[in-house]
Amino acid sequence: MDSKTLLPNDLVEVISQTVLAVMNHAGADVTLKQAEFLAKQAQKRANQIGVPMSIAVVDSSTNLVLHQRMEKALLVSVNAALNKAYTAASFGMSSGKLLDITQSEMVLTALQNGDGRIMPLSGGLPIVVNEQIIGAIGVSGGQANQDEEVALYALQAFSQTPCEG
Repeated sequence: MDSKTLLPNDLVEVISQTVLAVMNHAGADVTLKQAEFLAKQAQKRANQIGVPMSIAVVDSSTNLVLHQRMEKALLVSVNAALNKAYTAASFGMSSGKLLDITQSEMVLTALQNGDGRIMPLSGGLPIVVNEQIIGAIGVSGGQANQDEEVALYALQAFSQTPCEG
């Protein structure tokens, strides 16, 4: 059976682009200093909205760079944040957008069974510098819109004040 008959065309395109991006990876990755800045900004926003969260930052190869769990953040948020970051880095898009693209329970189940780390829920966003994905941030602990808001806040702060090294 042809793979295109199993997956929506949009998802096939995303997977193809992701594979090409990994094959053409130039070696630029988010640094620990950048990850610390992103986590600090995410924690700042989480405190502002009053929701303790877990925050994870991975590099473009999905390897963990930094993870922190705020006091009183839900225990389930630890793995969820890691998996949202993994998903965003793996697919080069918002982890929440993956759910929109799949729309099919069969496709979603296949993705999750193939790799138990896929987390198609809002809160994971790729970190892009000079049009290149250098990693991803994953945030969990609140409602979907809160997780996405906190991750986006961190990325916006990062884009306005990029850290070197």
